[in-house]
Amino acid sequence: MAFKLKSYLLVGTRLVSVDVYGYATRSIPGIDIVGLGSRGKLIREKINFITNQYKIKRREAKRYVISVECEVGEDKLKNLYSDLEFPILILYWSMASIISLKNLDKCWSTGSVNVDFEIKCPLLPKLYSKDYIANLDHQRILISPHCAINKMMVAPVAHIAWEDLIRDYLNIGLPSNEDG
Repeated sequence: MAFKLKSYLLVGTRLVSVDVYGYATRSIPGIDIVGLGSRGKLIREKINFITNQYKIKRREAKRYVISVECEVGEDKLKNLYSDLEFPILILYWSMASIISLKNLDKCWSTGSVNVDFEIKCPLLPKLYSKDYIANLDHQRILISPHCAINKMMVAPVAHIAWEDLIRDYLNIGLPSNEDG
């Protein structure tokens, strides 16, 4: 089954649309990220770490291939890769059935994720400024953390809070059973 998610990057003063898409096959289990050069390996390792650290639900043992494509060359895209980590994580978890969101065609997101599972979306306030808001696709649904939604004034798109998607699937904020 194929999945697709939209993202946006700010390249200089220009808003660039990015397609993040992927598929899963019953092959040797793993994840490949194509289109970001060596940065794809860094994102892959970070996503594997976060997934293994925080998930409750078991992911399917498949081979996941995620591709990143936009009109900007790969050399420039490699410098902006951190704003694609969150969309890649959403796409991967959707393909692996960790979250229940299956139809991502009308969704978009942007932002980075660190290994402590803190999601940062510094580009969102800039995207919602009067200079860029007209370029956003108003028919799409933004997936972002609650904090990013609360900081934005008036948004032209519907929102899905990331915390609402993962609440039942991840082991975040649960007290440890270990002593000490």
